[in-house]
Amino acid sequence: MLTFATPGDLSVTYVTQAGLGVKIGSMVVLYGQITTATFTHTTAVGALTITGNTITNGSVSVIAACQWQGITKAGYTDVAGALPAGSATITFLASGSGVGTAAVLVADVPTGGTVQVFFTFLFRV
Repeated sequence: MLTFATPGDLSVTYVTQAGLGVKIGSMVVLYGQITTATFTHTTAVGALTITGNTITNGSVSVIAACQWQGITKAGYTDVAGALPAGSATITFLASGSGVGTAAVLVADVPTGGTVQVFFTFLFRV
């Protein structure tokens, strides 16, 4: 589920909401694809997240490149998925030339737009 740290009045409908986790020994490949049909909010607060993952990451935080749209963070050109150690919740980080890494927040995801993220994580449990 695509949400924020505090969802408030967030309303989301999906065109695509799919994920697959494959465990081979202690290694996991986690793939996800989300495309929203509607994505509106006025009282949501905090970082953009994906919840509902049933596999918890091991002891090392991992970052995954992702394809994305519907995120507008001024001064930043890239967005990556982040899966902290010991967590099953994915957050998103933005980066760019000459700026520090920053979380993708409510203000960076315009209400009424379409949001899309595709990602693949590889991690050890």
